[in-house]
Amino acid sequence: MTNITIVFTPNDATGILLYHNPDHRQKHLLVQLYEGKIRVSYYLTTTEGLVIDSGNSSINMNSENKMHIHVNKL
Repeated sequence: MTNITIVFTPNDATGILLYHNPDHRQKHLLVQLYEGKIRVSYYLTTTEGLVIDSGNSSINMNSENKMHIHVNKL
């Protein structure tokens, strides 16, 4: 299991916070700001992939934000 904590202070509503692509192919972990919300996308095997959106929760611009990601396998 992998635990990732990201602390960030955004000054733009869209951008990449974390990108991991170990085999330079399809497998990836992407954490991004998209229109002021957190979006997590991952694809770990040939049979699973997922995009998680923070829904109606918006990020506080120009102030510190903290998010935790728990990944069972990577």
